[in-house]
Amino acid sequence: MKTTRSESIGFCHGVRRALDLAEANSGANVVGGDIVHNRNVSVRLSRDFNINVANNPDDIPEGSIAIIRAHGIAPEIQNKMAARGVIIVDATCPHVKAAQTAVKNFADAGYHIFLLGEQNHPEVQGITGGAPDATVTVFLNTDELANMEIPTHVALASQTTKSIEEFERAREFLAARATDFACACTICPASRRNRTAAAELANECDIMIVIGGRTSSNTRTLFETVAAHCPDSYMIESAAELNPDWFQGKTHCGICAGLSTPDYSIDEVEAAISII
Repeated sequence: MKTTRSESIGFCHGVRRALDLAEANSGANVVGGDIVHNRNVSVRLSRDFNINVANNPDDIPEGSIAIIRAHGIAPEIQNKMAARGVIIVDATCPHVKAAQTAVKNFADAGYHIFLLGEQNHPEVQGITGGAPDATVTVFLNTDELANMEIPTHVALASQTTKSIEEFERAREFLAARATDFACACTICPASRRNRTAAAELANECDIMIVIGGRTSSNTRTLFETVAAHCPDSYMIESAAELNPDWFQGKTHCGICAGLSTPDYSIDEVEAAISII
C-alpha cells in the first residue's frame, strides 16, 4: 500500500504555542476544557506534566496557575479569576485573539454581527463573550441565513476553523442585502492551507485517512473537505481504529491530520497502514 502524507500536516503555530506554555507550567489547570481538542495530547499532558482540566473556573484556588485554552474564553471569566489572585497564563491562539478583537470592534461600532461557527463551541463562546452587549447571530452555513431577517447594519466574522468557501458564500449573501456591510475574514491561514493541501492529495488517492480528535472543529472541517474529493475517506483518532476492510482493492492512501494532531499519532497511523 502506497501512502502519502499531505504537504501540510500536524500542529499549527497556535497549538504548538499552547502546548509549550502548558509544558512550562507543570501542575497548572486548564480552564473550561482540554487545552486543544485532541484526547491523546490531553492524556500526555496529564501524565507527564500534571496538567488537568478545571471545568469550573471558581474551583481554581488563589495563587495557583490557570491556563487559558487555545480556544480562548470570555474576558469576563478571565478577569474574575485574576481578581481572585489566580495567575493567568494565556494560551489563546493568536488567530482566535484576532477574531475576538474583530467582533469586539464590530460591536463597539453598533453592527449586528453574523458569526459563521458552531454555537456551542468554546471558541465561539469566547468570541461572543467579548461583546456581551452586542447582537450576535451564530450560523452554521449560508442556507440558514435565507430564513433570517437581515438588518441594515451588518458585520461578518468567523470561527477560525470554518470553511473559506462557506465564508465567501455568506459574505456575498449578506453584502447583497445590507446597506452597511463590514467584514473580517478571521479564518486561520494554517487551517486554510491544511484543507487546500489535503484536497489536492485526495484527488490523487483512492482512500484518505484523516487523523484528529472527534471534538476538533478543524478536523471535522478537514474531513468534509477531503470526503468531497475522495469518497472513501475515514476520520480516526488513533491507529487502533483502522479497519483493514477499508483498504481492500486500494492502492494509494493519503494521510492528513487536524491542526492539533501530534506527530507521533501520525507516525503510528502511517506505520500501521504500511503493513495492512
